[in-house]
Amino acid sequence: MEIPSLKVSGDVASIDLRRFFESYLTALNSHDFDRMDTFYKRSIRFQLFDSVQNFDEIIGGLNGIRDAFPDWRWDLLEVLFAGDLIAARYADVGTHTGPFQGIEPTGKKVEALEFAVYRIVDERISEMWSSLDVRELIRQLS
Repeated sequence: MEIPSLKVSGDVASIDLRRFFESYLTALNSHDFDRMDTFYKRSIRFQLFDSVQNFDEIIGGLNGIRDAFPDWRWDLLEVLFAGDLIAARYADVGTHTGPFQGIEPTGKKVEALEFAVYRIVDERISEMWSSLDVRELIRQLS
């Protein structure tokens, strides 16, 4: 998988982060959520808007997205590697074929921007911050 607009800080750790991120993105887009424990620490702290989620809640959220949008994918627009951080901007795309946020399936294809920052500790994501434009998704479904 080719990573567009790649900015690497130049040290050897960044090369490892790049491979890690490529594998992570491949697993996400394959909906291989059973493998997420190879990417997330069990003690992960995930900040989504104003709530903090744990490992099990993250997996539940990913499964919920897949159930509502079976073809959901994270199309990478940009990524930045800096020290132990990875910042990524995505165009998330999917077709609404299952219930989502109380909205029955519409069959509509949606796209929304997402920005995420990951802190890598001991070769796993230990902290993650994400902002997905859910209001835009809901607007497209109505």
